[in-house]
Amino acid sequence: MPDTAEVLLDPFDICALEAAARIKEKNPGSKIVAVTMEAPRAKNVLAECISIAADKAYLISRSRLGGSDAYITDYILSRTIKKIEDAEGAFDMIFCGKQAIEGGTGQAGAGLAEHLGYPQVMYGLEVEAEKNRLLVTKKCEKGKKVIAVHYPCVVTFVKSFTKPYFQRVTGGNICRL
Repeated sequence: MPDTAEVLLDPFDICALEAAARIKEKNPGSKIVAVTMEAPRAKNVLAECISIAADKAYLISRSRLGGSDAYITDYILSRTIKKIEDAEGAFDMIFCGKQAIEGGTGQAGAGLAEHLGYPQVMYGLEVEAEKNRLLVTKKCEKGKKVIAVHYPCVVTFVKSFTKPYFQRVTGGNICRL
């Protein structure tokens, strides 16, 4: 029986996309690329990413990939990122949500960083791009702290307590606040 459940953009991924949008706004010429490994019905999620801030979107979807464990998923995503970089140029930053809401293990960011050989910062709340590094305000046990990480890097995001840039409104449309 085919799975027909609607695929939604995860709240943590929205935080990552929002962080990327803020960097793009301050750095004209920046590009945002959205990538997901999901069933074909996830096209709506990628369309939503483009409506928010992404310039391009890629869907990795093959029936034999269904049910892949975290290691395989991270490996496939990392190879896809490398293919995109080979064709379009290297990424400075890779942002992802802390975990998927449908039972995610929270391993995607760490797995991507490992496969790509990039440094990683977890629990990001906000970011600020500088010439050679990214300043990440991250959540920690005793509040927040700022970590500097050189490019290229991977950052996983949790929900931020700052005012959001974007808000869903009736009918699934996205509006900038």
